[in-house]
Amino acid sequence: MKISGIIPDVIKDIVVPTLAEMTPGSTAWMTANGPITRETLIEEVKASSDIGQQFCTELLRVSRDLIARKAAKEASYERATAPTPAEPTLEWLKSLSALIWEHEGHCEADDPTPLLSEEDIAYYENSGRVPSLEAVIESAEGTGDRILEIRTADGELVYNGRRAVEAEMKAFRNDWQP
Repeated sequence: MKISGIIPDVIKDIVVPTLAEMTPGSTAWMTANGPITRETLIEEVKASSDIGQQFCTELLRVSRDLIARKAAKEASYERATAPTPAEPTLEWLKSLSALIWEHEGHCEADDPTPLLSEEDIAYYENSGRVPSLEAVIESAEGTGDRILEIRTADGELVYNGRRAVEAEMKAFRNDWQP
């Protein structure tokens, strides 16, 4: 794919304002012949010059690749297939296992563990209260650990928290300052 001739107005209407958001005088694009400033590139795109066409073509290719990569990543997240009861029972919650991201070790646990600890089970049995699955997840995550997956005894996925954990870690990496 290469834009040739005149760059369509719809592309110009997106590219020019986006370039204009950059700091004046900054390098907007690096070519084999050297850097091109924001102002020069805006003029090149407006004029549909060879450089403007090349930039728009490259920009569209990179955008296509990023969108395809994101779609592939989204498709890799396993969908929950096990039904969650509207009113879970303690027996159902006791039958679930969880794969945890361990806060202390900053890593994924090697093996799934029961979703409810013995202490949790004793508490719920004594109180006669049965928590929702969401309440159990919130309680586990209050310790700093994060639940990656919850599965039934036969391996069916009930909850997939990988996307949320990855987003949280990405936000932490982006906010972290030495």
